[in-house]
Amino acid sequence: MLTSRPPIAVCFGGGGAFGLGYNMGVAAGLSERGFDLRRMPLLGTSAGAHTAAAIDNGLAFEHVAGLWEQAVSGASRRRRSSGIDLSGPIYVTRGDTDVGAVAVRLLTWRRHVLSADDHPLAEIVAASSSVPLLVRPHKIDGKRYVDGGAISMASIDLAPAADLLIAVTPFAVKQLGLAGRIGAFQARRESHKWSQRHGAPVLDVVPSPEMAEAGGQRVRDIADIRIARAVHADAIELGRHVGDIVRRDHPEIAARVTARDGQDSFTGGR
Repeated sequence: MLTSRPPIAVCFGGGGAFGLGYNMGVAAGLSERGFDLRRMPLLGTSAGAHTAAAIDNGLAFEHVAGLWEQAVSGASRRRRSSGIDLSGPIYVTRGDTDVGAVAVRLLTWRRHVLSADDHPLAEIVAASSSVPLLVRPHKIDGKRYVDGGAISMASIDLAPAADLLIAVTPFAVKQLGLAGRIGAFQARRESHKWSQRHGAPVLDVVPSPEMAEAGGQRVRDIADIRIARAVHADAIELGRHVGDIVRRDHPEIAARVTARDGQDSFTGGR
């Protein structure tokens, strides 16, 4: 039964470079099937926050990947980098955005959804992707935050209400080691919690075992953009498939959000 809520919301989980390539690939595939994600509420954690911001800004994967590569190269000469060094030059707040990013506040060690309605988009992405020990905590309004993945890889349970939630979770398969097994457990629990709270279904989108072979399990893989490029093409195909599933299983919802002919939409191209 349809409600006055947004028809679809999308939640993007974290996962470093692997997560960026995977998330942006799925988003591009959905767009090819007519789903304009810039018209939907988006929530992201870490690499998922980068993905949501890139979608909001209409940026292609290769553009963001190239800037990641440059930033990582420069950061290797410093002891600890700053998240805003990467997000600051890339993302701007459009003003009509509906993007949130999950970060963990250091003082309380609790998750918070930081909204681009309240803070600059680049700032909330920096807070959400400040990996503990590797990146300095990011301060917003005098409060220090670190990567939302420190508590949950995706925080699906914090996603906004909608008639359907698409949960894109890069680290939710056992082939990605301990982090993947933890992520899979969290995703199941959080999806159930969100569904119970909002009375709506969750479509979980996880990588195939073959995608997981691209890597991303080791600490040194976190920013390796080669891994992002390795998984991106397969993730686009998965995104197309997800779009087909939404049209098949939720036709009324799909009809409310699919892009109109000739309308500019996010492409996230390779």
